[in-house]
Amino acid sequence: MENRNTIDILIIDDTAADARLFQLMLEDQSPLIGDITLLTGSQAAFRTFTDQFPEIIFMNIGAFSEDQIESLEKLVHQSQSYVIATSDIDDHSLAEKAIRAGAQDFLVKGQFTSEELIKMVELAHIKHRRDKKIRWAQKTGKLAAWSYQASTQLVDLSDASIFLSEAQLDFLRVEVVQAVEDALAGKSWKKEIPYTLAGDDDVVKEKKYFLLHLEPFSQESHPDIIQGTIQDISERKKTLELQEETHQKYMDIFANSSDGIYLSTVLGLPKECNKSGLEIFGISADSMSQTNLHHFFDPKKGHEVLVDIGYKKPIKNREIEIIRKDGSVRNCLISVVYFSNESDMYTGILRDITERKIAEKIKRTRLLELESNQLKEKFIAAISHEMRTPMNAIVGLSNLLLDTSLNDEQRGYLKSIHHSSEQLLGILNDILDISSLKNGKIVFENKNFDIHDLLHNIVHNLSYKVADKDVRLELSIDPQLPKILKGDKLRINQILYNLAGNAVKFTDKGFVRINCSLLGQSGDTVLVKFSIADSGIGIPVEKQKAIFDSFTRIKYKERIFEGTGLGLAISKNLIEQQGGKIWVTSKPNEGSTFFFDMVLEIGEETTPETHTQQPSETLIIHPNRIMIAEDNKMNQLVARKLLTKRWPELEIVIANNGQEALDLVDEHFDVILMDLYMPVMDGYAATKAIREHHNPNISTLPILAMTADAQIQEGDKYLKYHLDGFIVKPFDPSVLYEKILAHLNRTHAKL
Repeated sequence: MENRNTIDILIIDDTAADARLFQLMLEDQSPLIGDITLLTGSQAAFRTFTDQFPEIIFMNIGAFSEDQIESLEKLVHQSQSYVIATSDIDDHSLAEKAIRAGAQDFLVKGQFTSEELIKMVELAHIKHRRDKKIRWAQKTGKLAAWSYQASTQLVDLSDASIFLSEAQLDFLRVEVVQAVEDALAGKSWKKEIPYTLAGDDDVVKEKKYFLLHLEPFSQESHPDIIQGTIQDISERKKTLELQEETHQKYMDIFANSSDGIYLSTVLGLPKECNKSGLEIFGISADSMSQTNLHHFFDPKKGHEVLVDIGYKKPIKNREIEIIRKDGSVRNCLISVVYFSNESDMYTGILRDITERKIAEKIKRTRLLELESNQLKEKFIAAISHEMRTPMNAIVGLSNLLLDTSLNDEQRGYLKSIHHSSEQLLGILNDILDISSLKNGKIVFENKNFDIHDLLHNIVHNLSYKVADKDVRLELSIDPQLPKILKGDKLRINQILYNLAGNAVKFTDKGFVRINCSLLGQSGDTVLVKFSIADSGIGIPVEKQKAIFDSFTRIKYKERIFEGTGLGLAISKNLIEQQGGKIWVTSKPNEGSTFFFDMVLEIGEETTPETHTQQPSETLIIHPNRIMIAEDNKMNQLVARKLLTKRWPELEIVIANNGQEALDLVDEHFDVILMDLYMPVMDGYAATKAIREHHNPNISTLPILAMTADAQIQEGDKYLKYHLDGFIVKPFDPSVLYEKILAHLNRTHAKL
């Protein structure tokens, strides 16, 4: 059964559950654990192991009756194993009886962990192997008597010849004579003698130790016969060396452990403390003896720990705060191991978990922040959706009214309404943009675009804003800069329009100058620098850093300019998320210049595709039949009026929810305009149901989302819902017409 590399274990317990628990605590915990046998009763053990018992035996002694004492003594005697008595009762007298009966250790169930049990087994393993060697030395009689006759000077070592070689006997004869002379001279009566046998090349072949002992005699009488004993103590020396080595290993663990380990009285007076422990307490080794370690325990949780220590209750990995000498706090897990009941000493183990607690706190904070951001995002999306729905009616109806016969006063009022709705839409778009940027939801495209066209379009669009001002727009493009670049055209346009639009807003006379220059080129990439200069009101020095923060607006001579204060924050985020940098130089009343740089790829000019067909307006004159799935009556009216204004003969079918759209759908619709949020069945479910229709002419109908959900614009989000495109409310009528015609043209091209 015995394997030199593993520890075989026998567990004797009348309670099968307890025996199984011991087995589970031992299995797979240490590479040293070998076979584990479970038995009920010591008699079963004697029947099972007639020859050789396992190395370690756990025996439950219950209340420790006379029969159990006899069984324990018999088991210890016959097994020659390391026997550990176990009990359900924490009773000192019971433990004492078990030790007297021959058990090497005593264990109370439930008062130890798997790790502690494994350590006990490993220590038992070391002690058992050591004791076995000692017993073997005694059993084989490596203890012999010798005699020395003074008259003849003969040394008799015949008793030792059974375990000593001739060379060893010759060596010891000389040592015996020397020992007798030393004793006659009044020196020691006991002598430890090392013996070394050298082999080839002076390499030590054999090393032994002998203990020479003289029987006391009167130095005055000088007896003729002097006697003593000789013992081969080599194994003992090796065992002691092993113990010293083991002790040194434990001392190394004690000294170098990252856990704080200290030895203290139950009153807190320290005896020893390792380096990690001193660091946790914040004290030095010199001051330790004048310190009460318990004074460092925090008053709240520390009080409970101290009470348990006073009553010697088990403590395992309990959280506690250590208030160090300098006032700083370390979060720790404390475990306590007590000495015998008579001793007032215990060993404390402190594991510093301060960094872990900080990391957990940061993680909780981040989770809360994430939840908060998600709530804000949902709130913003909901508010945006709810505001866009009535705005669609305001914008749509004002557009329709502007095309009717109005007097000048009425037209002026309508233009104000239209302008105000555009401002409100801009605010909504800014809030959505800043929310998406902060949540990392912006996906940047990398497509070819003409930088000249982009810049000229910006100047063209801004020309309407400077019409009533004494401001000239100037544009300068570096001739060395490639005309076609690759990047996110939409976002670059947004940045430039924000910056140039601000320049126009804060400049009443003078100039707004847009400059685009090439800073450098490496392979297929270029570093482009943009600058937008103006001769406007300028920015005070103390405000120049704050202007890139959200909701920051400039106040000039008691005048606050309109806007959300988000444009620069959005631009900064868009630039930095594309790897660029933005900065500003400005002087009050002299103007400002905003700079930003960006790395872009050199694009390729594409040859426009040639089409044999005519433009969509001549290819397909108009749509014949369109379904509008929309629950808001006002938006139904706006959509119907705008469509019939463009195509008077158009047949329009209204569905008040997704279920009605599904019920009304047939293969004769040219396009379906689908609101996404409707009662009964929403637009997502209705679109999915149409796409799964058994009739392929219906399942492939063009479906455009006509929605107030601006997030549908993110990337290609609409595609995963099987939509062909989208129109965001409030929409420009020309965009609505263009998208309908584009899908009609595409459908016709497939026929």
